[in-house]
Amino acid sequence: MPRTGKLKEEILRWLTTTDPSSNYNRACSSHKAGTGDWFTTGQDYRNWLTKPNSFFWLNGKAGCGKTVLSSTIIENTAVHCDENEGWVMAHYYFSFTDSAKQQCSNMLSSLLAQLASQADITPDCLASLHRTYQRSAPPA
Repeated sequence: MPRTGKLKEEILRWLTTTDPSSNYNRACSSHKAGTGDWFTTGQDYRNWLTKPNSFFWLNGKAGCGKTVLSSTIIENTAVHCDENEGWVMAHYYFSFTDSAKQQCSNMLSSLLAQLASQADITPDCLASLHRTYQRSAPPA
């Protein structure tokens, strides 16, 4: 049975233990126009964006600019998803300054909430999980 409205909002609140938008918004406000364009126009990124089941790993030392570059990648990917029906995306920032954003269970809950918020219906398995654990944190 499709779940929309109030139950969906309850499930999304229950899943949202950490909010990556604070990191994302801070990173967006600190970059200049054109930041990361070299990356988002590159062939490796374009391949990842359009090739099914592909994987792209961005890594680097602390302070090298991954967060700011990621905000550009997220912006670009969100536009691509908006332009392609059925495409969705989710993102998460691990943070050394926020212990809640260092827990994998919070990352999984956040990603699931973001994906569920973009779906027209809430899957039965997610509604069942919420029914079972709604009085506690989502299971790890």
